[in-house]
Amino acid sequence: KKKKKKKKKKGKKGKKKKKKAVQRNTEPFLSELVSQEIAQKYPSVKISDYVGHNRILGSVQDWHEPSMGQIRQQIAEVALSYGSKSIHEKSPHIKSLMVYGPKHSGKTMLSHVIANEIGASWFDLSPATIQGKYEGGKDSVAMIKMVFEVAKDMQPAIIYIDEIEKVFKPVKSKKKKITKGPGRIKKELLAQVKAIKPGTRVLVIGNSATPWEGDKKAMVSFFSRFTYTVIPDYGSCQKLWKHLIEESTDRAIDPNFDLQTLSYVSNGYTSGSIARVVRKVLSDRRVKRLEMRPLHIDEFIGPLSKVDPVFGKTYQRFSTFVGALPQKYRKRTQADEQAERDSLAKGGDDKKGKKGKKKGKKKK
Repeated sequence: KKKKKKKKKKGKKGKKKKKKAVQRNTEPFLSELVSQEIAQKYPSVKISDYVGHNRILGSVQDWHEPSMGQIRQQIAEVALSYGSKSIHEKSPHIKSLMVYGPKHSGKTMLSHVIANEIGASWFDLSPATIQGKYEGGKDSVAMIKMVFEVAKDMQPAIIYIDEIEKVFKPVKSKKKKITKGPGRIKKELLAQVKAIKPGTRVLVIGNSATPWEGDKKAMVSFFSRFTYTVIPDYGSCQKLWKHLIEESTDRAIDPNFDLQTLSYVSNGYTSGSIARVVRKVLSDRRVKRLEMRPLHIDEFIGPLSKVDPVFGKTYQRFSTFVGALPQKYRKRTQADEQAERDSLAKGGDDKKGKKGKKKGKKKK
């Protein structure tokens, strides 16, 4: 009789033991990123420096843009979720944040606010920063991997990308590999962010002044949160002018200073534009002469008139972009409410129709 060969049991012996992840020394990588100006220092700013109030009556626009107070709250929530490891593990996992709005509306400042609040390391992968560096497919992948590895080792960390729409620029042929320009980092960036696990305090912040130039579908899929930096309304302008003038002069604003008129003529200007005008007017020499010659609004109106406001065409483009975002990423609008009412009414009519048809069949 032939002896039956015993079949080897697969499974226990077949299973390979998982290798423990070897922690690499990231100091040489950090030195490399510092030399390439990707790992950077950032200015000290507080969340209170983003001046503006909560709008009580809402915006006059029918698409309900957020108030500056609400924007401050959104940023505070993101910062709080990254504040400590224990809080981060219990909070909703926010891997990425997109901050979009007109030029000089406080996007970079708010990014720096988050960094200051959580004491983050800062890595800049903006198109202007990486231009001419690590070009080519393999080098671009190596750069992104290096940044994320160092960021994880130095967490909490922020990976900042200005002009994010250039990275997500629509491509005609998806088969063609991109080896040059800002788009070359997109594929590996998506892979690295997808691999971020809960508990890892690495946040990607993308800023844009022209978000409609990027692939909206891809950006919506990539970012966990969206924050729109608005133009200050009349109430926020008043608060902003007062804050900036008092901060620059180190004294309370003169009661005779016509703050109301100045705030009224500031309609359509960003908070950054107003700040630039204040810095230009209130030089050290002018501040020293305040006792002799008190401030007058004409001193600010002249320089303000030389700065471009946010024109209606640009404002409409933001309106369209915001309106096209999924509702969870923006404020609820009158159009949303109307669409919901129409849907409910249509649903009710359909149910009535179906019931009527069933009753009709029974009668036959």
